[in-house]
Amino acid sequence: MPDPPPTTYVRVDRGALRRNVAAVRAALTPTTRFCAVVKGNAYGHGLVETARLFVEQGADVLGVAALDEGVALREAGLETPVLLFNALTDRELRLAVERRLTVTLTHPERARALARVASGRRVDYHLELDVGLGRSGFREEPGQFLREAQAALGYPPSGVWAHLGPRMAPERLPAAPLGWPEARDVASRLAYLAALRQRLRTTGEAPLFHVAASGALCDCPELQWDMVRIGCLLYGVLPSFARRRPFELTNAIELRTQVVDLRVLPRGALVGYGGEFRTARESLLATLPVGLYHGVGLIPESSVTVGTGLRRWLGLRRGTRGGVFRPTCVRMGEQRAPIVGRLSLNECTVDLTGLDPWPIGTEVAVPARMTTLNPVLPRVYVDDEGV
Repeated sequence: MPDPPPTTYVRVDRGALRRNVAAVRAALTPTTRFCAVVKGNAYGHGLVETARLFVEQGADVLGVAALDEGVALREAGLETPVLLFNALTDRELRLAVERRLTVTLTHPERARALARVASGRRVDYHLELDVGLGRSGFREEPGQFLREAQAALGYPPSGVWAHLGPRMAPERLPAAPLGWPEARDVASRLAYLAALRQRLRTTGEAPLFHVAASGALCDCPELQWDMVRIGCLLYGVLPSFARRRPFELTNAIELRTQVVDLRVLPRGALVGYGGEFRTARESLLATLPVGLYHGVGLIPESSVTVGTGLRRWLGLRRGTRGGVFRPTCVRMGEQRAPIVGRLSLNECTVDLTGLDPWPIGTEVAVPARMTTLNPVLPRVYVDDEGV
């Protein structure tokens, strides 16, 4: 019989992850490689276990942001190619070479730095281009970057990529401009890259070109090219900015905890730091041992009193979206109870007034952004209904 789960833990549904992977892979062409993005502790789901699952489900490459994530995957025994998205210092380049990680270069000078660090060893490297996000990557003519990198290292890159921000992916590509200076917007720069990719393919030595992440796969499937880098879709989240919503996905993660205290407070009692919530009637309140430390959010909407400017601002924001002011609620079965009072570092308070009993030890699901869930919390992996 399996041990009971801890009082507070993150529940990860492997079955949901598998279904999400299947939905994404069904949308890919037979020749498109699949990079499963597991940065940020696999979006809170647990780096190593989630990466293993994605490899079992057919991931060709694992994508991470930071060097330590790539090192952790290697130390866990994963031999799948690992692409590091972030630019690296010279010291980090050296360690990446030792761990057989695929590095990203953002400027010809970094190719020369990699050549010095590699000392004759062949290293997989990708070149990042900036097509309009303005965050990182080479902004000049891409062919120049390819030539300078190959000259520095003695062999071509294994990949060329760019990242597209919200709504940057065009619905379709225009005709390619004659030169890079004529590529004055994101769509024309992508069209230029598409033409460059086709020219290099005729030589038989073309690197992998990849520009599509989750949002671009939704909005412009023709940008699949040689590989896609998929993150949030695998975890059951459609990008909020996507113009098309072609996937049926399943949430795979929940923060779970238990009721640890119950109390009845009279009408007019203040709750939490600052007394920002006042009971409107005799109320049954429960304490949960989770708060900011666990990733439960910065401030519950229900903790802001009517008289504050923030509450009025939140009400106006809700109104502009056609909704109404609603508190953040935790869930037990089909019942929901609002969080009341200001969140503490390790606790929050829930109003159970009028609900069926939730005795001490009752397990509840608490809303939290998956990317803010504390990585030290234990992850409990389940297959649909079983652990």
